Amino acid sequence: NLQVLNGSNTSERVFINNGECRRLLGFYSSTATSNEALKTFSERDMERLMDLLVKHSPALAALLKAIEYAIPCPSAYGPLLKSLSSQSPVCALLPPTQDVENLVNCLCSGVSIRGDPVLWKSLQNSIPVIFHLMLAMPSGTTSLPQPMNSVLDEMLKKSQLPFDKATQHPDTNNEGENVFCYFPTLNKCRDRGVFVADKQKKELLCCKDYRGHPYLLPGIFTMYCPHGICYGFQLMSSHESPNIPFTLMRTRFHRAPHTVIYDNGCNLHTYCLLRDPFFFKSTKFLVDRFHWSNHKGCSAGYRMDDYPQFIDLNSQINEQANAGIKRLKSQLSYMNFEHFMQHCKLYLWHRNFCTVKKLE
Repeated sequence: NLQVLNGSNTSERVFINNGECRRLLGFYSSTATSNEALKTFSERDMERLMDLLVKHSPALAALLKAIEYAIPCPSAYGPLLKSLSSQSPVCALLPPTQDVENLVNCLCSGVSIRGDPVLWKSLQNSIPVIFHLMLAMPSGTTSLPQPMNSVLDEMLKKSQLPFDKATQHPDTNNEGENVFCYFPTLNKCRDRGVFVADKQKKELLCCKDYRGHPYLLPGIFTMYCPHGICYGFQLMSSHESPNIPFTLMRTRFHRAPHTVIYDNGCNLHTYCLLRDPFFFKSTKFLVDRFHWSNHKGCSAGYRMDDYPQFIDLNSQINEQANAGIKRLKSQLSYMNFEHFMQHCKLYLWHRNFCTVKKLE
């Protein structure tokens, strides 16, 4: 008799709801940086792209008309167009906050953002893809081209759409503590819940390859704070998937974290929006620096290096800690369950103890 909970759908999250249109727009945006794409993208492709954009995104069609259907794609517009052609949620580019909405309204009303240090810094921290677009504008330009106003307005509406009808799911805490978890300071506060999306076909924007052992478990999933303190760990029964961090955040955080940095952050963001957009509305998802080069079809909104507020943050804390855990593999692999859990607890406690000493 469990209540099945609903989330957002694809049409509410992506900028363009037509697959062929997204493919051609992505193809066109790649001509800004790829000689191979430039050689193969034809005038016929451009004509087809424009026909589709007129139907599915008139604002973007007007923008391409304003830049005179230039081939190759102007490098200033490449990152933006590539992001809009992806299946990533638009809210990865434009967070659905009041500050971002105010920034977009300022841009669309012709306010000289570059002449206001506070607004200029806010733009860089909140919407770096637009910040870099403005940086690439000719010297003396204080505002974006007029057709960009309609694009920004459409992006803003799309970024808010997954949350417009989102409601807070009822909190229940009927299930017992998961014995395969150990989070001493994050006690379970609610059940995970059962969602409509759990029974649907998996929607993954990026794929990761795994080399697993035929008989041993894949390992443990750890979660760290920005200072390098491990909150705890989850024993994985199958290869890592967005379900693990989703379940941990939903069951152990009273409020969703403000920022989540994860090597599979793009898929985790979509996974969360499919299930509980209300809970994760204020969460910023990013891909760590080391793994970003493997993400070819994602929105630039997940690129950590574009956000100056994270420039000094070590995004490899988890990977560095896991390297230490891997040295225990030969001992852990053949322990019984009780010894395995106690060994992991002791190791992570000692690592936290040493980290705290260094911070003092």
